[in-house]
Amino acid sequence: MSCKQFVFILWVTAVFNVSSSWAKITVDPAFQGTLVITSESGEISLYEVGESIGEIPQGASLEVFDGSFQLTLEAGDKISVECLTYTFDAQGPSSLTLTCGENEGTLEAVKGDIKGVSPEGEALQIKEGTAFPLKWTDDAGEVPPTAEGETVATTPEPSDPAPPDSRSIQSSPS
Repeated sequence: MSCKQFVFILWVTAVFNVSSSWAKITVDPAFQGTLVITSESGEISLYEVGESIGEIPQGASLEVFDGSFQLTLEAGDKISVECLTYTFDAQGPSSLTLTCGENEGTLEAVKGDIKGVSPEGEALQIKEGTAFPLKWTDDAGEVPPTAEGETVATTPEPSDPAPPDSRSIQSSPS
């Protein structure tokens, strides 16, 4: 094999692998809150403020609890972003900012359009340069999960109060 053939094969290999090895999904390291990255295979990674975020795989899902992050995707990148019960699909080239609290949040399409689905199943399209408010709806009678994946709940009131204890009954003067 000549040197020219070797260089040509090396060049062709680099060109065909560029989409997988050079495409990069990045989250601004100044994110706030707890960032949750779930790969397509179901592997979950939690990141707190100040922690370094590793490589984010294509097709992963990103969520943030009580915080915000800015996400940038290059051409060919695809990822899902979730807040409360909303799901958005972002494809590169694009950039978005997601802020998510306990009951409300905002998704801003900084660059490119972002498509999503509301809790009611309605198709959404957020145009570049606009922000979309996200609200928690309690239609299902559920509460949002915590960063640990647990559900926050309150203790229900008993339907029938306990019978009175006769030792605590006092007579009133007549």
